[in-house]
Amino acid sequence: NIAGGDIHSVRWSERELRATSLVAWHLSSYLEAIMNIRNILTVTALGLISCHALARITVTSPAFSNNGTLPNEFTYSYSNQCSGANMSPPLNWSNVPVGTRSFAIMNVDVDGGNYLHWKIWNIDASTTGLPLNAAVISSGFQQGRNSSATVGYEGACPPAPNNHRYTFTVYALNTTFTSEPSLAEITAATIDSGVLQANRSASSN
Repeated sequence: NIAGGDIHSVRWSERELRATSLVAWHLSSYLEAIMNIRNILTVTALGLISCHALARITVTSPAFSNNGTLPNEFTYSYSNQCSGANMSPPLNWSNVPVGTRSFAIMNVDVDGGNYLHWKIWNIDASTTGLPLNAAVISSGFQQGRNSSATVGYEGACPPAPNNHRYTFTVYALNTTFTSEPSLAEITAATIDSGVLQANRSASSN
């Protein structure tokens, strides 16, 4: 105590108090900086997740626009109802997600009870498109049976009088298949997908 002449102890305690306050201030600033970094990383991660959710595969064709009319060469030839060339259309896709190991494509008439016109899988992950009539001239994938029980592409041939919508869906998959996959198996393996739609009616035939 001061009365006992121990003033040095009092001064030492004051120095310790100032040092402790300084350490506490630095520690508080350090923790605040860590919290700010964590918040930045969290926002960045959420932004990347959001961008991925919005970054669907873009599917296009040089032969027709999205929601446009499916040209004659890609329709079926059947009696007086259709007179097409039954060629599969050229397709291109981009904005492919990381981790893609293969692609699958399904062409469906959504207004015809989901009639399956074309189903192909095990397209190489480096592929960015298919040429005209790939169902006949290409061999870098496997093809399944369409709803007419024939292997390969079957062109559109809608009955009168309504317009039918035909979707070409490209699936980016995280695997390849050793046998024909079901739709459920394709869906389960899908990382991302994209759709190109074409329209056709009997009046277009």
